[in-house]
Amino acid sequence: MIVANQRAQTLRIYLGGFFALILIVNVVIAVVAAIAEISHKEDLRIWPADFPPAGRLLVFVAGLLLSYFIARWLYRQMFHAEIPIGTATSTAHVFLFLILFAMIGLAFLGVLSWIWLAVLIFLIIVFAIVTVWSLLGGVSVVACILAAAVAGWLVFYLLG
Repeated sequence: MIVANQRAQTLRIYLGGFFALILIVNVVIAVVAAIAEISHKEDLRIWPADFPPAGRLLVFVAGLLLSYFIARWLYRQMFHAEIPIGTATSTAHVFLFLILFAMIGLAFLGVLSWIWLAVLIFLIIVFAIVTVWSLLGGVSVVACILAAAVAGWLVFYLLG
């Protein structure tokens, strides 16, 4: 029981850092997409204008596979750390959608409208607050969201 408790504590620390990193990446992508769309800056695009749609689809499929395998690995780690199944499942889904959202943003940035990025990041943040709160704690979740907000503001200030 002590080993599982130690493993769960270590896993919570890693999950908090990974949650902050992925959330910051998502917010930065959403802000860059909004700036590129509002100011019509062509140099903020990740892919060149003549990048083939099959390449974008390949990036999306790679992101889909990456998010699935990372979420599956996280679920197994939480299972071995004796975190309750419901909490482990919902947390794995949060990370699956966060990684998938980042890859969708990378694959289709500049092709699709930016408003869907803002709506999806809002929904993901709400879903993450509800599900990850019990695992990481309120202070950690709020700190991650504040770090992502500061990163988004910095990107907006530097590129805007």
